[in-house]
Amino acid sequence: MVWLVLSIAAWIAVEAWRPVAAGFGAGTLISLANAHLLRIRVMKLTGEAAAKEGKRPGLGFGMRAALVLAGALAALRFPHVFNLPAVMAGSFIVQFTMLPAALWHALRGRG
Repeated sequence: MVWLVLSIAAWIAVEAWRPVAAGFGAGTLISLANAHLLRIRVMKLTGEAAAKEGKRPGLGFGMRAALVLAGALAALRFPHVFNLPAVMAGSFIVQFTMLPAALWHALRGRG
């Protein structure tokens, strides 16, 4: 969420960087959605979610890849609104942010 707030602040503050900030923000939202979908998938695999919902086949990686592809296509369609490299960089930010957070929790004995 910090990256999303920073991209919104950059979008407001610097007019010349608005496509980059909007692209990074959109990519961050895609990354958050992918992390949520992956969390659901892991819960299904561990059996925690089996009691909560019926068994149905999921799209798994296809859905997560389609979200990134949709962001890239939006950046290609509207280059004046979204910067394509920024969308692609933002679409992986949650995964890169979770690594230091997981290491921090593991070192503190919470993991």
